[in-house]
Amino acid sequence: MPTLPDPSGIKRRLATGQQAVSRLDTSSIGRGGQAMAQAVGGLGQSLAQVGDFQYAKSEKEREEQEAKTNQLELVMAQTKSTRHRQEAVSSMQGHTDHKTYVDTYLGKLSDNTIADDISDPHTRALFEASDAENTAIEEAKAREYAFKMESNHFRAELDDQLTALLNIGTTEALENAHDLIDAMQDKGYISAPEATDFRQAQSNAFVVNDIKGSPASERPALVKQYKQILSPEQQEAILEQAKADEIENASILTADVWMAEDLTLEEASIRAKNIRDPEERKATEARFKLQYATAEAAKQDEQNALYEDYTSQVENGEISYDDIPRSDRDIMSPAHRANLRALHAERVAPSKETKVETDIGVYDHLNVLVNRGEWREARQYFLDNYMKLSITDRKHWSDMTSKPYDVTVESFIKSKEYLKNAASQSGVGKADRLVLQQRLDAWYRGYQELNEKKPSDTEIQKAVDGLLLERPDTGFISDDYMFEREGAGIELLLKDVPETQLNELTQAFESRYGRVPNTQELYDLYLHNKQRGNF
Repeated sequence: MPTLPDPSGIKRRLATGQQAVSRLDTSSIGRGGQAMAQAVGGLGQSLAQVGDFQYAKSEKEREEQEAKTNQLELVMAQTKSTRHRQEAVSSMQGHTDHKTYVDTYLGKLSDNTIADDISDPHTRALFEASDAENTAIEEAKAREYAFKMESNHFRAELDDQLTALLNIGTTEALENAHDLIDAMQDKGYISAPEATDFRQAQSNAFVVNDIKGSPASERPALVKQYKQILSPEQQEAILEQAKADEIENASILTADVWMAEDLTLEEASIRAKNIRDPEERKATEARFKLQYATAEAAKQDEQNALYEDYTSQVENGEISYDDIPRSDRDIMSPAHRANLRALHAERVAPSKETKVETDIGVYDHLNVLVNRGEWREARQYFLDNYMKLSITDRKHWSDMTSKPYDVTVESFIKSKEYLKNAASQSGVGKADRLVLQQRLDAWYRGYQELNEKKPSDTEIQKAVDGLLLERPDTGFISDDYMFEREGAGIELLLKDVPETQLNELTQAFESRYGRVPNTQELYDLYLHNKQRGNF
């Protein structure tokens, strides 16, 4: 069981006099409140610090964003500026006026509002400073390019001016040339070495031209006088040319004298043996032959002109041979006179006895000359042998030899090749082939007159096939089949003419001339009426 403590053992403090009143010790409470206040204050301070931190963080982020925005706007502006400069450069292509090039280019560069897109003043200032530097660089490039254009312009003028002054050939002109070269060097258009080269070249060319313009006999002395200016090669060339010119002058003078004396080639050749210098002798002979041939050609042209004029008049019955003045007959060649007499006889007595058949040898030689392209020779040979050709062939070769080579002649030559190949494959001999060629030529000429154009390759081949109609026995169309009458080639053209028209033409001809027309005459009459619009 529990026991209670002994009261006597409990010590007490006894009051001496007045009894002491017990008091509550609140000091600890005050200290606690103070601590609490301090704690609350610290908490507020901490909260304030947290607020400051958050504010500082957001301000930094805002500044960073602004910096990024500024950087982006700066880069975008720089990109636009680069593109703008390139566009300005491209737009200047073809601008050749060196006087306005720089101002025009700078005007294009400044024509922009790129800086306005930058919102931050500091960033905009940075861009403008950088862009100004780039513009200064571009301006320097533009001025350099403009100067180069200006330099090229004046250099080109320098060449023209120096050439013109050189052609004048006076001492004053040479001095002007040197002054011009000095001015170009001072301006910076040419360098000092270039200026020296220009002066030397101008002086050299002036001397060379001066010597070349002097009489050939004086040039050796001038070469010796200007020996320091002329190169060895130039001296040699001038002396060689001087000798050649002396020979040429002597040959011209001698040939002119011989032409005035009316020497023949044989007489001139004998005279030439007296010339000691072999080169001069050779040059004189060549010069005389040239002048002689030129004179003969002129004489021949005069003969041919008279002959052709009188041939037309005699053929048309306007005059007879005896009506031709004696002076004109003397100018014409013997062959011309013989042809005109025969033509007159044929005109006044058109019978089988006077009818001319084509000389195959003449026709063949005309073919050879035409195929070689020797048109003048062909024309002369035709005129000399005019009466050795039939009426059909005269007209044909008159046309062929009186005009230069053209696509019509080329087509004509091609027709010959077709016939040659086809005849060879058919075993036709040369003599028969020449007869065939006459007929094909007559067809070719008639086709052009009727259609006013050259036949196509297909039409030529068709005509050749028509002339080479096969026969069972020989494979070749013989004289008794198609070539029994003159102008079988013309028959190929007349085969498409209505029979009523042919009969009408035949009757008209017969009533006038008292005989039946041959193929050529019938064709000519048909062509005449067709051109007049009668058919």
